Amino acid sequence: MNVHESIVVAVPGPQLQDIMARRFDEVARCLPGVREIAAEDQYRYRLVVEVKVGPLALSFKGLLELGEPNVTHAGFRMQSHLTDERTGSSVKLVQDIALHPLAEGTEIVLDSEVDLRGKIASLGWGLIRPKMRTMMRDFATNLQAFVERDAAQPLPSD
Repeated sequence: MNVHESIVVAVPGPQLQDIMARRFDEVARCLPGVREIAAEDQYRYRLVVEVKVGPLALSFKGLLELGEPNVTHAGFRMQSHLTDERTGSSVKLVQDIALHPLAEGTEIVLDSEVDLRGKIASLGWGLIRPKMRTMMRDFATNLQAFVERDAAQPLPSD
């Protein structure tokens, strides 16, 4: 399933890319349901995401990998591989985040590819698709608030 969302933030592209790369763990927390995130290294994070879809309450655990920032095309790619051991469900999320400069700031375009397996997949797309769209829309809204708040903070002096 593909989910596409876009938002405009009042932050210039290079500053936005710097915020997102420098404070990625906080960017990841913008995704609804993230309960824990711990860095293994600069590009790999252990993740716990709790979500309720229809009658299922799921606790997904796994790995989130952040691709190196793409300075040519301004953006980056995130990949998550998560499983809920209790239900035997798994999710693979590949999300491309592209930054497009605008006169009034930057457009953030989120393109997500979601692959579900196990019990969660048996719920059907009629139940899953609205949940995924809501989660991506909420992620975009939370991300917008985070980067605009961060950009407004004065830079620490060395």
